[in-house]
Amino acid sequence: MASYQHQPPNQMYNRSTPHMSSSIPLGQNPLPPAPYGGYSPSLSPSSPPPSSPSPPSSLSTFLTSLGIKKPGHQSHLLTWSTYLLLLLSTLLLFSSYDFSVLLTFGSLTRTFSFIILLSHLLTTKSSDGISLKTLHIYILVYAFRLISLTLHHGYLPYDKTGDWLYHWVEVGGLAAAGGCAGMVVRRFKNTYNSSLDTFGNHPPTLPPHFGILYLIVPCLLMAVLVHPQLNSSFVSDTSWAFSMYLESVAVLPQLFMFQKSPSVSLGMGNTIIFMTLSRTMDGVFWINSYHELVTSSGSTIPGIVCLGSQVLHAVLLGDFVYYYAKAVGEGGAEMVLPTRELMV
Repeated sequence: MASYQHQPPNQMYNRSTPHMSSSIPLGQNPLPPAPYGGYSPSLSPSSPPPSSPSPPSSLSTFLTSLGIKKPGHQSHLLTWSTYLLLLLSTLLLFSSYDFSVLLTFGSLTRTFSFIILLSHLLTTKSSDGISLKTLHIYILVYAFRLISLTLHHGYLPYDKTGDWLYHWVEVGGLAAAGGCAGMVVRRFKNTYNSSLDTFGNHPPTLPPHFGILYLIVPCLLMAVLVHPQLNSSFVSDTSWAFSMYLESVAVLPQLFMFQKSPSVSLGMGNTIIFMTLSRTMDGVFWINSYHELVTSSGSTIPGIVCLGSQVLHAVLLGDFVYYYAKAVGEGGAEMVLPTRELMV
């Protein structure tokens, strides 16, 4: 297709030129003929040349040619393709193909979820619909898990990725979660809706920012009382158990917020789904290995409690997964969750 370029009119054809009438013979066209495919300006010099629409991106065009036309479908395909490529690269380049690589995959998936959320914040320039309380809980989860992994190696994957990659993926996850929280608090604080992020604001009333203590304190007590002893260290073992238990309920403030603002953006939906997938991978591993989470006396109670925390997380997010799958099938840019009028 020929490009449309504005051809400047003859310098003599200027309404502001006082000698125009004497310079152009009567009956002669004052404009030179436009070249083939060119633009011939109208008699009104103020009329702008027609602007052609900017062409769509080549990637979007390619996906459309494959029959994937809805923007929602295209976005999901790109997200999941990137994620699967990340897992495949990790498996081929860094893994020794041990079953425990599932723990590394779970950590990668969890970190990927926060990278998606970070991208969502930067793209939309808004923190609307994001629970700061859930972000704070995940920062604690990462911090206490890293305390355990730094002090001892009892809970690292036996796979080669546990030599160094697992540590750095966890550090990256902590940085991404912290970055998200920082943007919500500072850069996009004007769009953060604290009136909806009200988990824990019930009698006995705590200060608004301390509502997550209703989750933190019970999980900490449980970790102190019931924890495996693979490291033979109270601090290290308790830290790992605390991070495990706390992660099971970390998403509760976000789900509570969704009930008050049931329209969930695509970026937030992907974040929660990848968090769920992360715990699923961890769960598959511990179903086969929970008997290793024992006390010094050989009791498997810590392993059973660990499995219970995985089941609890699955129960909490079961309906969310359903509505996410429904939204993906429809190719929409957001998903709508049912509301519960009794939630205050």
